[in-house]
Amino acid sequence: GFVHEIVDPAAGAHDSFGESLDLEDSLLVVGAYRTDMGPSNTGAAYVYELNGSSFVLAAQLKPSVNNANDHFGKSCAVSGDAVACGAPYSDAVNTNAGLVHIFEQNAGGPSSWGETATVSGSTQANNHFGWSLDLHGQTLAVGAPEQGGTQTGAVYTFDRNTHWGAQATLTASDADQNDQLGRSVAIHGGVL
Repeated sequence: GFVHEIVDPAAGAHDSFGESLDLEDSLLVVGAYRTDMGPSNTGAAYVYELNGSSFVLAAQLKPSVNNANDHFGKSCAVSGDAVACGAPYSDAVNTNAGLVHIFEQNAGGPSSWGETATVSGSTQANNHFGWSLDLHGQTLAVGAPEQGGTQTGAVYTFDRNTHWGAQATLTASDADQNDQLGRSVAIHGGVL
């Protein structure tokens, strides 16, 4: 049955609160990619901790690179003490190439969630790297569904043990126009 309702702490119209979310043990991360954090549609994400039978807001995550229409929080994942959030329309690398921001618990002080890294894929414009992502253990998988001149797509993996260094870039052996590999991703153990 129904346990607990969580509402948008920013209470903004059209924030898309809950567009993405992930739950592991007692931690919940919720994305709101159209939240206005200064410029419009920069996006935000919220970390909640289970306290008894209720989730309590522990942190609001805001990216270090915060530009209009980045859509930070379009995708979110939590694993252990790390949270990853995608900003697939970020222009930090190139126009709409995308960026993923990684936050870790207790980074920047006790009980805080600080940004510790950003990762990106190809520098090609309009890749939308970070459209989807998943985090399990020490591995982060990120989708870039519009990579390639014909939107064949790609999935990138990163390793936390090397400070989120690039591990692999995966493309389909039978890639075809508009396949958009990476539109969604999931990883568990060694299976992607």
